Parts: sequence; structure tokens; C-alpha cells
Amino acid sequence: MEALREYMIPEGVVWIIEIKIIGGLLVIAATTTMGFCYSNRLRLRIKHLRNFKRLMIYLKGEISHSSSSLPDAIAIIAKKEKGTFEDFLERLLGELNSLKGIRFYEAWEQSFDGMVSKTCLTKEDAQLIRGLGKTMGHMDKHTQLQCIDMFLNELEDEINRSVEGSKDKV
Repeated sequence: MEALREYMIPEGVVWIIEIKIIGGLLVIAATTTMGFCYSNRLRLRIKHLRNFKRLMIYLKGEISHSSSSLPDAIAIIAKKEKGTFEDFLERLLGELNSLKGIRFYEAWEQSFDGMVSKTCLTKEDAQLIRGLGKTMGHMDKHTQLQCIDMFLNELEDEINRSVEGSKDKV
């Protein structure tokens, strides 16, 4: 029995080992949770980019096929949209219909800035979308459609980069 006591760990040391094990488990749990949150933000970002792309395809269709003016096309899309960008479209429509006399890009930017924090878009994504607003408001129908096409190409490239990047990171 005396020989066994030599190999036994003192009680104070056992307590320290237990604390270290618990601390290690907490670190693992915290980093795992952070990883899931990061992965979720990447997925939501791609979803938001795709949703905005869908809206711009609708806008392009309304302008080209229905021969709607830009504010009318936005009004039609705003009535149909029930998603992430619903608030953006409603704000934009409200700004355009108000009698403030502000330019289209100012209304676009104010409306977008009011809702961008509710999304998982990056600063680069927001800059890309703001850029579309700057080019849209003062042009004829043909030029508006070209701007939307260029934007859709850039957005598709960004979506593809995001999908590839998320595969590498997740």
C-alpha cells in the first residue's frame, strides 16, 4: 500500500488538472461556435448577393420589356419583394416619391445605407451596389440596361469568388 501512495497524485494537483481540462474544453467549444458563425455569415452573404442579383434581373426586365420608367419599375418590384431587400426598395421608392427633389443616386445611397447593416454584405459588396446607384439615375433606358448588365456581370464574378472562397475557408 505504501508503494501505491508514492504514485498517487496529490489532491491539489488533481484540482488544477481538472480546471485545465475544463478550460481546454471551453476553448474548443468557443472556437467551434465561432467557426459555425463565420460559416453562416459566408453562406448568408452569398444568399444576399444572389437575392440582389435576382432583383436587378427583375429591374432589367421591367425596364426593357415593360418599358417602365426607373421609379415605376422599382415600384413594381417593391410590391413583389418579400425578403432581405424589401426595406431597401420601400425606402428607395419613398425617397423617389417624396418631393425632396434629391437625385436618384442620393435616394439609392440613403436607402441602401439604411439597410446594409442588416445584411452580411462586405464593404466591397456595398461599394459595388452603391456604384450601380451612381450610374443609374440620369441615363436613358438603353444606357440603364447596359449599366445593369455590367453590374450583373460584376456581381456574378463576386458571387463566384465568394463561393470558391467559402469552399476554401469552410
